[in-house]
Amino acid sequence: MLIDFAPQFIRCFTALQQALDECKIHIQSDLSQLPLWVDNGSEVFVSDRHKVLFALNNFNPTQGLSPQETFKCPGVVAGTLHTLTLIDKINQAKNAFKKTVHACQQAMQQDITKFVRDTLAHAGYPGIKLKQVFRNIIYIDYHPRRIAWTKGKHTTSKQLTKQDSEKLLDKAGQGLHIAIQKVKLSGLAHRTILIKHRTIKPCWIVNIGSFKANNCSSYEDVRTALPLFYLHNPQLPLPIVCFTKPRIQKRKVRIDKQIESTAFLPSISVYRYKKDLIN
Repeated sequence: MLIDFAPQFIRCFTALQQALDECKIHIQSDLSQLPLWVDNGSEVFVSDRHKVLFALNNFNPTQGLSPQETFKCPGVVAGTLHTLTLIDKINQAKNAFKKTVHACQQAMQQDITKFVRDTLAHAGYPGIKLKQVFRNIIYIDYHPRRIAWTKGKHTTSKQLTKQDSEKLLDKAGQGLHIAIQKVKLSGLAHRTILIKHRTIKPCWIVNIGSFKANNCSSYEDVRTALPLFYLHNPQLPLPIVCFTKPRIQKRKVRIDKQIESTAFLPSISVYRYKKDLIN
């Protein structure tokens, strides 16, 4: 039964909080002499250790963000080998909690997120946003030369058949607006290909450049919305930490791939190819 999972949720979340508390004490005391950068909210990096601690432990909704949005806090924290060990411990606790939630969901064959939030609220953890609990803290195990944060814009596009679109409309709910869209859909030719197109809100991408080894530099990109930790080497210069503007690429869309400007089925973000429109 659903209620049988409640003690597991509380136990896993309590273990996560204990791991976080241990790491926060370490960051505040053991790392107090090491450098730290965090966004002040205006894309300017400042040394604010308290904001980093808040970001790591912020599992609650944030004022000004929609229920679907997660709290984001670009930053960079210099750490030690012990720091990385503590972060691994936090991520293991996060993964254990997430695994328990998913196991319950599969067992019950229903959305149990509200039950999880209510259970944690009764245990003294109100207002929990599970998306923020699940995400891991990212670190690199070397001293970088440069760390640049930028916002990457993304879109998703997927071809759908008429039958696929009808199933999506069924899942979207009921009402006059859905009925009208089903009528529009039924009037299309059977072989018409539709496009589900969605613009995803820009996410933070971190570009990391290393110091040269064998006269070569290496680069890697990671996606994270939390401060990035790195293994500090006092023998090397401090890394350059900055924000960069995304490159504006004006790429022409092939004529046969262009879609109409207004969604044909707005409830499920489905469009038609312009080439298939009847003038």
